[in-house]
Amino acid sequence: SGHGPGAATVMAMLRAILHCYRDTLADQRSVVDDIADVARYCNRKLVQANLNGEFATAFFCVLDPKSGRLQWTRCGHNPPMIRRADGTITTLESAGTLPLGITDDIEFESDSCVMDPGDTLILYTDGITEAAAPRHLPTDELDMFGVDRLMDSLNRCTGMPQCVIDSIHKALYQFTHKLERDDDQTLVVIQRTDDR
Repeated sequence: SGHGPGAATVMAMLRAILHCYRDTLADQRSVVDDIADVARYCNRKLVQANLNGEFATAFFCVLDPKSGRLQWTRCGHNPPMIRRADGTITTLESAGTLPLGITDDIEFESDSCVMDPGDTLILYTDGITEAAAPRHLPTDELDMFGVDRLMDSLNRCTGMPQCVIDSIHKALYQFTHKLERDDDQTLVVIQRTDDR
C-alpha cells in the first residue's frame, strides 16, 4: 500500500517471508500444493510484524504447465483476467480476502481453473484501472480508466503477451494523454502455449 520507504519495506518483508515458506514444510516438494496456505503463512508473519497500518495486496497463483491447471488465492488485489484463445475474457474474482497484514482473522481459500493452450493470464496493479483523466465536464472531475476500458484493450489484441501489453499501454495513453504515471502500473502477462 502507498509509496515510498514504508511500502518498499513491506514488499521486502513479504519477499523474505515467501523465501522462508518452504523451510516450514515437512516435505519441501509440496511447496505449492496448497496456495491458500502460502497466503495464510505470509499474512500471519506480516500481522506479527505489526506494520502500523501498512498492508500488502497479493495474488498468489500456481500454473501447472502440463495440465494447464491454475490455482490461486487473491488477497485484496485486483481480480486478474484470462483472455481465452477464442477471445472471451474471464475475471478471476473468487477466492478473495482482505489484504495481507491487517488481521490474523482471515479464512483463506483457493480456487482453480484450466488454462488451455492459447489462453493468456493478465495480472495488473490498480495504477492501471485507476489512471485518471479529466472528464471535461463543468465540475472538472476525474474519470478513471477502469475495468471496462481494460477489457476493451484486451479485445483489440491477439492475446499474445506483447500484444496485450502494447494494447493496454496504447489505451492508457489515449485515455490520459500523458506518458508519466501518477501511480505504479505493473502488468504481468503469461500465455500457455501448446501443451506438447
